[in-house]
Amino acid sequence: MVVISTACAHEHEYAEATCEKPKTCTICGATEGEALGHKFEDATCDKPKTCTVCGATEGEALGHQFEEATCDKPKTCKLCGLTEGEALGHSTEFGKCDRCGTFVDKDGVISKLNSKFNDMNSYFERSADCVNSAGRTTDLNTMYSYYCLDASYKQDIRSCASEIAGICSGYSLLSRVESAARSVSEYYIAEPSDSSPDSLISYIDDATEFNDLVIELEEANQNVLEPLIGSR
Repeated sequence: MVVISTACAHEHEYAEATCEKPKTCTICGATEGEALGHKFEDATCDKPKTCTVCGATEGEALGHQFEEATCDKPKTCKLCGLTEGEALGHSTEFGKCDRCGTFVDKDGVISKLNSKFNDMNSYFERSADCVNSAGRTTDLNTMYSYYCLDASYKQDIRSCASEIAGICSGYSLLSRVESAARSVSEYYIAEPSDSSPDSLISYIDDATEFNDLVIELEEANQNVLEPLIGSR
């Protein structure tokens, strides 16, 4: 309380100014200066426009403006970010989501397949090098050595194909790839029994048939897997 001597018969006893009233004598009502005026903060979703000094309010709270839940986000107020409920989640764990159209690969299937196809292609290239080297020589023993090495690479290819089939298992979108991979993995090719012409020719026939199956698997990869990758 501020006490000031004036022409009045008493000394003013002023109450401090408020937002709505100036400094005012509590005895006679005389005023001095001006009201402070409200200092309003903008309204929020939960609170109306509110004075930070005295707490007076004006108008109403804005209210939440919720955007509908999506596959990735729950129902969310676009003003304050408040969420309600949970995200819808995608309609599938692998493939195109019926709700949002996004390609979903929850378990990283495509990444796993790409890795295995890269391994298989590496072995296939080494196998082709062996066959080409065998074709450049007329020595049967040298041919035999190259074809034996080729057979070992083909076993590696079969192992990769088996893993590819396992990764695809259970995913209807990848059934063609799975089927082609199983054809490769189940084709047993033994190395030539010796360096005789008949043994080498028999091996070449088997190797050619095996290679055709690998090519079919690569085509399945291109026709099925690559479009899926492009849709992500």
